[in-house]
Amino acid sequence: MRAFHEALADFPDPLPPLREKLTRAAALFADPAETPKLTASDRRLLASVYEKLQLKRSSLEGNSSLHGEPHEGNVLWTRDGPLFIDFEAACTGPPQWDVAYLPEEARGAFPAYDEQLLELLRQAISFCVAAWCWAQPGRAPEVDEASLYHLRVLRKAHAAG
Repeated sequence: MRAFHEALADFPDPLPPLREKLTRAAALFADPAETPKLTASDRRLLASVYEKLQLKRSSLEGNSSLHGEPHEGNVLWTRDGPLFIDFEAACTGPPQWDVAYLPEEARGAFPAYDEQLLELLRQAISFCVAAWCWAQPGRAPEVDEASLYHLRVLRKAHAAG
């Protein structure tokens, strides 16, 4: 991940800021026509999550070029190491955004990163993933499963304060 970020450091073209991804996700949740299967109470919860993320907006700012969605489905393992694919979510933000996608055991390679910030970013990731999944109900069983999983993550985080 570090090498990937270093390689992107001099990317010449402008990338959208991470906050735009969150704004688009919030718009999906706010529009019942876009996310028809969400309940009114879940919409209120998600609006509250978005408010919390907006209050922490400075934590979501940054100038680093990011993959944006470096989950395992966007990494091909070659004999030379990982190869990142699918750059449609590339954006600028804090490098911790991409690190927050990593499995728990891999995050130990980044001990200097603030765990509270990583937790906030994991919630923001769940917010975005849930939005895309709730906007595509029935597309595939794993999409429906992900929509429920990420909503549970956000409910739990919201309940914890």
